[in-house]
Amino acid sequence: MSKAPQLQQPDAIIRNHLIAEGHKTGKAEGLAEGHAAGKAEGLKEGASLERDRISAILSCTEAKGRADLANHLAFKTNIAPSDVATMLAASPVEDLRASNPFFAAMNAIANPQVGADNSGDLGNMNDEQRAGAMAASIVETYRRLNASADS
Repeated sequence: MSKAPQLQQPDAIIRNHLIAEGHKTGKAEGLAEGHAAGKAEGLKEGASLERDRISAILSCTEAKGRADLANHLAFKTNIAPSDVATMLAASPVEDLRASNPFFAAMNAIANPQVGADNSGDLGNMNDEQRAGAMAASIVETYRRLNASADS
């Protein structure tokens, strides 16, 4: 005698279908959450590594006097810091004076010759003589400034 296949009750069929659908949905949601968490962690780690790379390039001794090139290589390329340092070492140092408008303007005007007043030669005087010479200099400067103000 063979047994006839047993038919499932409608409730059992619905329950099995809901379990299967819940499994699919849960798996998809779990994969999405895992993907999002992995992506966020990857972005965080990548940003940290890139900041470290840029810092290594801009702070290396070869970058001194080559700031424009160092900035270009740090921000516009993916070259390793050790290779950038080698490139910078082989590059000429920038002449900041030539490209600096302030420096050019200052060199365009005549600068006064300044120095110590040797009229009293304070180095060869004793303390009392030095104090007297300084006081006389202060009085003379005061008189000169007041005379020019009165004019």
